[in-house]
Amino acid sequence: MLSPGAARLAESAFLRANRERIFYSLALAGTLFLLPFSINNFVQGRFWLGIATTTVVICFIANALAVYRSRMPPVPAAFVFLPALAGLGISMNTQGLVGILWSYPSILVFHFILERRIANLLNLSIVLMAAPFAYQHLGIEMTARVVMTLLMTIAFTNIFSHVSETQQVKESEQRQRADLLVRATMAGLLDWNALSGAVVYSDRYKELLGYRADFDTSVWTNWFDMIHGEDLPTVQAVLREQLTDHSQVNAVRHHAPLDLRLKHASGNPLWVHAESMSITGANGRTLRYVVSFTDIAERRSGEQVLRDQAGLIEAILERVPNAIFVKDAAGRFTLANRSWGEMSGYPAEKVIGKTVREVYPPEMAERIVQEDDDLLAGGAGATPIESLHSGPRADQWRIVRKAVFARADGTVQGLIATSTDVSQLKKIEAEHAHQVKLTQELLAALTTEQRRLDLVVRAAKAGIVDWDGLTRTAYYSPRLREIRGFAPDADTSAWADYFD
Repeated sequence: MLSPGAARLAESAFLRANRERIFYSLALAGTLFLLPFSINNFVQGRFWLGIATTTVVICFIANALAVYRSRMPPVPAAFVFLPALAGLGISMNTQGLVGILWSYPSILVFHFILERRIANLLNLSIVLMAAPFAYQHLGIEMTARVVMTLLMTIAFTNIFSHVSETQQVKESEQRQRADLLVRATMAGLLDWNALSGAVVYSDRYKELLGYRADFDTSVWTNWFDMIHGEDLPTVQAVLREQLTDHSQVNAVRHHAPLDLRLKHASGNPLWVHAESMSITGANGRTLRYVVSFTDIAERRSGEQVLRDQAGLIEAILERVPNAIFVKDAAGRFTLANRSWGEMSGYPAEKVIGKTVREVYPPEMAERIVQEDDDLLAGGAGATPIESLHSGPRADQWRIVRKAVFARADGTVQGLIATSTDVSQLKKIEAEHAHQVKLTQELLAALTTEQRRLDLVVRAAKAGIVDWDGLTRTAYYSPRLREIRGFAPDADTSAWADYFD
């Protein structure tokens, strides 16, 4: 509700904004109605009254022509109403009731032309001027009726103007709020009048498409030409469905939002989010259709990045050979990939929401729970752990790596872990350990036999030649070198082939 001071300011602003238009309309009407009476006054010999009314008519004509030509009215309103008041007084004095009747249209003219306070003062002066003339010509009873009806006319015009102008102010405030809202959301508007076919594009809409705010949109003859070809069939189908729906009469309908691409001035497509509403008439047909467009290019780009990241994560989860799983702080599985299901023998899609106690054998489950609890107790800064687990299947070994994951504020959310099946490696390690043991036992046996042979040779004092037929090289024992008269450690690389 507007305060009295705000209402007065609003009314003054309304009059300032519309006074010339009102004055132009009243000037035309006054000229048409007063001119015959002005001429008649001269014909009837009412010279001074004729001059007064003619002066008013001339002022009306001059100001009406100026307003029509978008110029300032040459005759101030005060100068127009001075001869009007003079003419009104002369008419009341000379014509009695006929002159008094002219007080009613005069009150209306003053009210809609002048500022409210000045108009009321002049109108009250008309009442004060009419009262003695009414008493002179009509008597006390008619004077009371004249004064009362004039005062009621003044009151009703003020009430009507106050209600009308207050409504105008409210509508203006609503338009301002809507404009501020549109500017705040950086939305462009399209306003289609279904009756006339006229389309109005807001400045922001032009800017969204890469045009200047003052761009002449008369060259845009068909809005559908501005839609990206791939989105055009969808938009046409949606709009056709909305316009053919006549189920709501005299209503404001809000339609489902739609993301589409418009053709930017650069030639590149522009992603926008469209919110539309329509106003329907008594037959349910659309009278007006308004659409707001907001630029969502960055949002779409961000969504694409998120989709790419989600696709990458999904590919990693599904294709990596390692098991990946996540548990919340209560130990419930919140994620498990396909490899986890294959490794554990438990369907990955069925483990979500369950704990290890519901999945693994009791002894194994308790060991895992204790390990998880110890890690979670370390909080967000806990050092990741790596451990070797056996099972759940027979002869199965897994290297499990776990780490705490937390929010930015340090709140622990749970555990993230990977599991690598090393059963084959463990099997190879066992086989390798067995081969190493056999080799060590064989070397030990050979070493023992070598020592025995060496003792036998030494006891027999025999020299030995070991000849390799493939490489045609020979080994000469120290005793053989002594038999041949050389030192036991003599270099035999220069000796001729044994068979030579």
